[in-house]
Amino acid sequence: ESGMEVHFKDLTGIPLKETFLNSIDTKGNRLLNFMRNVCATRNKRVLQAVTKLQVLRGQTNGCSEDVKDLILLLLSYFDEKEELLHYVEETSLAKDV
Repeated sequence: ESGMEVHFKDLTGIPLKETFLNSIDTKGNRLLNFMRNVCATRNKRVLQAVTKLQVLRGQTNGCSEDVKDLILLLLSYFDEKEELLHYVEETSLAKDV
C-alpha cells in the first residue's frame, strides 16, 4: 500500500484502493456516459478531452481504456492538469519511477 492509501484508511477506516475499484466496477460506465454526453455539452474543457480521448483510443496499454478515459475526463471537469496525477520525466529510468 502507498502512503496515501494507509493515511486515508487511518483517517476514515475505508480501504481506498478497494473502494475505488469497487466503485469503478459498479458506477464507472454510468459516470463515463454522463461525462461524455452531459458534461461535454456544458463544459468546453470536457468536450476537448472527449475529442482527444476518442482520437487516442486504443493507443495505450496497461490499463482499461474506460478507466483511463474516466480519470482524464474527471481531471478536465475539475480543471486539473494531467501532470498532477502522474508525471515522469522523459529521461527517467524504470527503476527511478
